[in-house]
Amino acid sequence: MGTSSSHSGPGDGPGLLPSWATNGQGEDAGIAESASGDPDARDGQAPDGNATDIGGPVTVPSQTAHWRNAKSSMTRYAGSGGGGSNSGRLRSAGAGYTRAKGGSRSAAGAARSGKAATGRLGGFLASTVGSGIGPALESVGLREVVGQSSDTVFARLVDKLAPSGSTKEEAAARRATVEVLSYLYETVVGENGDMASLEGMDANTVEYAVELSVSGYIYNMWLDELGLSIEKGAVSEAAAVRLEGEVREYVRSCVSLELGGKNVLDVNWHRPEGRGIIDRVFHDAYSVLEAAE
Repeated sequence: MGTSSSHSGPGDGPGLLPSWATNGQGEDAGIAESASGDPDARDGQAPDGNATDIGGPVTVPSQTAHWRNAKSSMTRYAGSGGGGSNSGRLRSAGAGYTRAKGGSRSAAGAARSGKAATGRLGGFLASTVGSGIGPALESVGLREVVGQSSDTVFARLVDKLAPSGSTKEEAAARRATVEVLSYLYETVVGENGDMASLEGMDANTVEYAVELSVSGYIYNMWLDELGLSIEKGAVSEAAAVRLEGEVREYVRSCVSLELGGKNVLDVNWHRPEGRGIIDRVFHDAYSVLEAAE
């Protein structure tokens, strides 16, 4: 399962995010909410709106049924109260969700925003370790923030690595990027705000950050596309937060960055090699979800 088990990961609650990470997030959340809608009211079209990704408009009744089944599975999981004894319901919900998206291949193929943001993140982190924080910031068009406060740098990094957009896919990629950068902000940069500390990241830290980007995107899309967020009206707010945390951890456990013995810091994330790795990790993660029932 990659390196995930050796890290605690970023905080799950919005109250744990640093102030720079919350600026502008309300706008993205609103985009995601308005874009998700109810899968049952979309004439059988996949909720991501990318019908052409799976060979043309999806208007067959069976696709609508898949989304209804996926939503029912998620509702049953929420109603069960979660926990280890109900892990089977969570796996069933994940499998149903992936099938509703047309299967792992179609789901991964439609994750263009998540892949793009992950590639930018991997490239920036590898450049930071290899060339230093200044050149890495310059490489993403942020020369003007070199030497500024860590809050300013991280806030601008979010915009460069995962720009705001008009779709829920872009919003999901942005939220995932915020979560990864928050993790690095808290665990690597620390209270002293020394951006140069990122230059000392090892391969395991960078690998885990890339895995978090993938799992964060899949997690955010899962909740948005089902239009549930664990059915806030059916369970208490505290229970919803706990259940969503279980979903997040389950998705993380499905993501593994297989590099075939290659050092993550040596990968050129902007070239076909890096894009191929990202394609595979998204496909593999959705495949694990689909086959877990």
